[in-house]
Amino acid sequence: MISLECGGQTALGPALYAAIMMASKVASSEVVLFTDGSPNVGLGSSPENAKEFYDRLAEMASDEK
Repeated sequence: MISLECGGQTALGPALYAAIMMASKVASSEVVLFTDGSPNVGLGSSPENAKEFYDRLAEMASDEK
């Protein structure tokens, strides 16, 4: 059985942005996100602007379809 534990750094914003950009190059591709923690490093890690940042990424992903 596989288990996940929170710990360390999670650069979720930059990784998700890169995944969306890579997926946009292939027709009908999708990005599936799995994470073991909260975004605490890099873009999207600030509580003040996280919702806006991830909402914008969701818009970008939808626009790329």
